[in-house]
Amino acid sequence: MNCGTVLKEWRDHLPKNLRWNDSDGPPCDMLHARLRAKYWRVRYLMYRSFLSFALNIRPYYDIGYTVKQAAVEICIITNLPSEVFVYEANAAMKEERFMDGCRSCSEAAFQTLLAFDQVPYRLIVADLQSTAYINFTIVLLLCAVFRGWYLRPLVNAERLRHVLDRTVNFLERHATTSPTIRRNHETLEKLQRILFDAVAIKMILDIEATVHTIFWLVASWRKGTVRLRLRQETLVAASLAIRSSRGGMSTYAILREALSKAK
Repeated sequence: MNCGTVLKEWRDHLPKNLRWNDSDGPPCDMLHARLRAKYWRVRYLMYRSFLSFALNIRPYYDIGYTVKQAAVEICIITNLPSEVFVYEANAAMKEERFMDGCRSCSEAAFQTLLAFDQVPYRLIVADLQSTAYINFTIVLLLCAVFRGWYLRPLVNAERLRHVLDRTVNFLERHATTSPTIRRNHETLEKLQRILFDAVAIKMILDIEATVHTIFWLVASWRKGTVRLRLRQETLVAASLAIRSSRGGMSTYAILREALSKAK
């Protein structure tokens, strides 16, 4: 019996007045909202490794790295087997099951944030630091998924806009209470400005499409599944274009490694 089944059985055995269907709207009562948020956060934590693998490990894994080598590249501690074991399990899964896990995580992330949508405004927030940090990290992950090339369909743009706006407003109200909350608010505010800008979206999609095309070419060439003479100057030009258009140094580093292996 897996953890997801145990969690579902727990939910099914709640008292009738506390049960809910996934199609139900957010509750107005604070205690009910907290219960749902806790449930969805546990579910989010259970499946988070799927999105972590997809966003961090898979770009390296697809061009021939082992999971452990990829973990070293993104500075994950590898001296304990448990640090890499989950990612290796993700890598061994069939694509359909893996994407189901990614979908479950993104949905649980949304539901965690939406659980309090109908709760009246409160002047005092219990455990403010923890609440602010959790909301920030979940929204940040959803933004990363939205920017992803093949993960993008998992995140509805309007839903993301709603939770991003709400979280930015929440952090802004409490920014004077903590330097951390203030910095987190500034980070999400910058994301808010660029994430839904039409020009920025087109640039991001063009960059991601170029990156994943190159990943596929290099991976296919290394596996011998296509007969293709890689034009070194073309790949170098593409990687430099991505670097100059602020596609991210991590992306550039991956491409540079791919190019060195394609020589």
